[in-house]
Amino acid sequence: MAEPHIVIAVTKALPGHAAKLRALEEELVTATLQEPGCLRYELNLAVGDEHLLVMIEAWATESAWREHSEGAALQRFKAAGGSALIEHLDIYHLHRVAGGEPRS
Repeated sequence: MAEPHIVIAVTKALPGHAAKLRALEEELVTATLQEPGCLRYELNLAVGDEHLLVMIEAWATESAWREHSEGAALQRFKAAGGSALIEHLDIYHLHRVAGGEPRS
Protein backbone atom coordinates (compact mmCIF):
# COMPACT_ATOMS: atom_id res chain seq x y z
CA MET A 1 0.00 0.00 0.00
CA ALA A 2 1.31 3.44 -0.93
CA GLU A 3 2.06 5.97 1.76
CA PRO A 4 -0.71 8.52 2.27
CA HIS A 5 -0.33 12.11 1.11
CA ILE A 6 0.13 14.09 4.34
CA VAL A 7 -0.75 17.78 4.56
CA ILE A 8 -0.41 20.17 7.49
CA ALA A 9 -2.31 23.46 7.13
CA VAL A 10 -1.63 26.14 9.73
CA THR A 11 -4.00 29.10 9.90
CA LYS A 12 -3.70 32.18 12.06
CA ALA A 13 -6.99 34.00 12.56
CA LEU A 14 -7.24 37.74 12.32
CA PRO A 15 -7.45 39.38 15.76
CA GLY A 16 -10.99 39.11 17.10
CA HIS A 17 -12.02 36.40 14.61
CA ALA A 18 -10.67 33.22 16.21
CA ALA A 19 -14.04 31.85 17.33
CA LYS A 20 -15.71 32.40 13.94
CA LEU A 21 -12.80 30.90 12.01
CA ARG A 22 -12.74 27.89 14.33
CA ALA A 23 -16.48 27.33 13.86
CA LEU A 24 -16.15 27.47 10.07
CA GLU A 25 -13.16 25.12 10.12
CA GLU A 26 -15.11 22.69 12.33
CA GLU A 27 -17.87 22.66 9.68
CA LEU A 28 -15.19 22.09 7.04
CA VAL A 29 -13.92 19.05 8.97
CA THR A 30 -17.37 17.48 9.09
CA ALA A 31 -17.87 17.85 5.34
CA THR A 32 -14.33 16.89 4.35
CA LEU A 33 -14.34 13.62 6.29
CA GLN A 34 -17.00 12.43 3.82
CA GLU A 35 -14.87 13.14 0.74
CA PRO A 36 -13.39 10.32 -1.34
CA GLY A 37 -9.78 9.59 -0.44
CA CYS A 38 -9.88 11.41 2.91
CA LEU A 39 -8.11 9.27 5.51
CA ARG A 40 -7.74 11.93 8.20
CA TYR A 41 -8.87 15.53 8.59
CA GLU A 42 -8.26 16.74 12.11
CA LEU A 43 -8.51 20.29 13.47
CA ASN A 44 -6.24 21.22 16.38
CA LEU A 45 -5.99 24.38 18.44
CA ALA A 46 -2.60 25.59 19.67
CA VAL A 47 -2.26 25.52 23.44
CA GLY A 48 -2.21 29.12 24.65
CA ASP A 49 -3.10 30.71 21.30
CA GLU A 50 -6.75 30.55 20.22
CA HIS A 51 -5.85 32.25 16.93
CA LEU A 52 -3.60 29.39 15.75
CA LEU A 53 -5.41 26.41 14.17
CA VAL A 54 -3.59 23.40 12.74
CA MET A 55 -5.24 20.96 10.33
CA ILE A 56 -3.62 17.53 10.05
CA GLU A 57 -4.68 15.80 6.85
CA ALA A 58 -4.02 12.42 5.28
CA TRP A 59 -5.21 11.57 1.78
CA ALA A 60 -5.09 8.31 -0.15
CA THR A 61 -3.38 10.13 -3.02
CA GLU A 62 -2.17 13.60 -3.91
CA SER A 63 -4.91 13.77 -6.54
CA ALA A 64 -7.54 13.16 -3.82
CA TRP A 65 -6.13 16.16 -1.94
CA ARG A 66 -6.17 18.25 -5.12
CA GLU A 67 -9.83 17.37 -5.69
CA HIS A 68 -10.56 18.40 -2.09
CA SER A 69 -8.73 21.69 -2.56
CA GLU A 70 -11.10 22.58 -5.41
CA GLY A 71 -14.16 20.80 -4.03
CA ALA A 72 -17.51 21.78 -2.57
CA ALA A 73 -16.50 21.77 1.11
CA LEU A 74 -13.74 24.34 0.63
CA GLN A 75 -15.95 26.38 -1.70
CA ARG A 76 -18.61 26.57 1.06
CA PHE A 77 -15.91 27.57 3.58
CA LYS A 78 -14.80 30.39 1.29
CA ALA A 79 -18.38 31.47 0.48
CA ALA A 80 -19.08 31.71 4.23
CA GLY A 81 -16.18 34.18 4.54
CA GLY A 82 -13.66 31.79 6.05
CA SER A 83 -10.73 32.92 3.92
CA ALA A 84 -11.32 36.54 4.92
CA LEU A 85 -10.81 35.61 8.60
CA ILE A 86 -7.30 34.27 8.04
CA GLU A 87 -4.32 36.50 8.74
CA HIS A 88 -1.77 33.92 7.61
CA LEU A 89 -1.87 30.44 6.05
CA ASP A 90 0.97 27.93 5.66
CA ILE A 91 0.45 24.60 3.90
CA TYR A 92 3.05 21.83 4.11
CA HIS A 93 3.03 18.64 2.02
CA LEU A 94 4.98 15.90 3.79
CA HIS A 95 6.57 12.52 3.16
CA ARG A 96 6.87 10.23 6.17
CA VAL A 97 10.49 9.53 7.02
CA ALA A 98 10.21 7.33 10.10
CA GLY A 99 7.70 6.16 12.67
CA GLY A 100 3.96 5.91 12.42
CA GLU A 101 1.28 4.07 14.31
CA PRO A 102 2.48 1.80 17.12
CA ARG A 103 1.90 -1.91 16.66
CA SER A 104 -0.72 -3.56 18.87
